[in-house]
Amino acid sequence: MTTPTEAAQEAIRRMDELAIATDLHVQRTKASFQYSAGKSDPAVLIEGKTGRAFFDLKTLRRTGRDARAARVHKSLLLLSSEPVQLDVAAIPCKDLLEHWDEAISTAIGPFLGLTPAQLAAPSEPPEVLEVRSLIAAGESARVEFKSSARWDQRLDGRNKAMEDEVVKTVAGFANSKHSGTLLIGVAPDGSVLGLDHDFKLVRPQDADGFENWLTTLLTTRIGKTPAADVRISMVRVSRQHVCVVRVDPSSAPVFDRDGKETVRFFVRMNNSTRDMNVEDALDYARKRFEWGPAD
Repeated sequence: MTTPTEAAQEAIRRMDELAIATDLHVQRTKASFQYSAGKSDPAVLIEGKTGRAFFDLKTLRRTGRDARAARVHKSLLLLSSEPVQLDVAAIPCKDLLEHWDEAISTAIGPFLGLTPAQLAAPSEPPEVLEVRSLIAAGESARVEFKSSARWDQRLDGRNKAMEDEVVKTVAGFANSKHSGTLLIGVAPDGSVLGLDHDFKLVRPQDADGFENWLTTLLTTRIGKTPAADVRISMVRVSRQHVCVVRVDPSSAPVFDRDGKETVRFFVRMNNSTRDMNVEDALDYARKRFEWGPAD
């Protein structure tokens, strides 16, 4: 069963997609501003604590758009399972989602001043749709999410363990029999967090700087040849940067050399990456790469 918070998050995601597709900016209302600090439009229309979507119809009337305000109010009355106020209308997000297409055409569109042509705006670029599809499918043997590559929210600063996890995942994918994709900037639950904090720890402090830093990290840890086969790209999803790291199966064993003496061998197993001891690594390498001394 969907909780109010989950419904609000899904409504925010859909509204963000609508904003990106239409290049939309929404004026914040007093009711929504309390929740929306730091959020991108039009998520400002969502009040997360109560799981409701707000529509400031008083502002529409005050700016001389009474016909639009009346149409929105009528639509919300039909969509909502709860009473809808005349001025600052609010409906449960679950009602909004259950009737999303109808809400877009009869309520959200008129409220935001969108024409039918704008509502039918082209879809997002293929690379964005691909990332959304990967996120929707969740983590698996071929897909892994990492919230960050350097920044640890709990420590409020850099944590080398975050970097180690990224290298571990890339090496594990390279040593597996199938290709894999690592998404950095996406939480385990699929929430798109972005890389703003990580950007502050690289030079220059932007997507290019992050990509250059990650390339250097992989080159140092797994070697130039394996790192050269890793494809890194930056994709904007819900106005946040997500780093997409695509890894093909390697033709030779890939080791993580964290320091001069520490060498580790990782393998992707189902939806996790495991560290192998020397005996298991040699046995796996013989079977996977036809490498090493025969039995």
